Amino acid sequence: MGRYMHAILGPLLLLLTLMFYAGLPAEINNTSGFRTELSKSSQEAWDEAQIHSIKRMFMAAILTCLYQIVSIITMGPKNSFITSLIVFVFLIIALGPLTQHHLRIYLDKQEKTTRGATLIWMKYFEENNKYTDTMSV
Repeated sequence: MGRYMHAILGPLLLLLTLMFYAGLPAEINNTSGFRTELSKSSQEAWDEAQIHSIKRMFMAAILTCLYQIVSIITMGPKNSFITSLIVFVFLIIALGPLTQHHLRIYLDKQEKTTRGATLIWMKYFEENNKYTDTMSV
């Protein structure tokens, strides 16, 4: 039993991920959640960063579980624990830059959509506002 006790690492990480998901911060704050300057730039950016980072964290926990199963069989328990921990740490460290990259792309798309809608609205307003210029007092 003690020999494979470290096999709880993967399931424990899954449980922690689910706990983080249950406690996702709804409002921008400086204490919990995925906190960067970009993610705190607006409520929309904050919400997208929290959802994206927790999904990636869940994927990291799943990959760690799968790696652990394979490594226990191929390397033995001691080496499996060490390499599983290294894999998980690497995946969690990669989470930050991946979420930032996703957030930049997401916000660029939102900005282009908003800018495009604003330009369409301005063009419409200019075309339909001609009659009001002659009626001004």
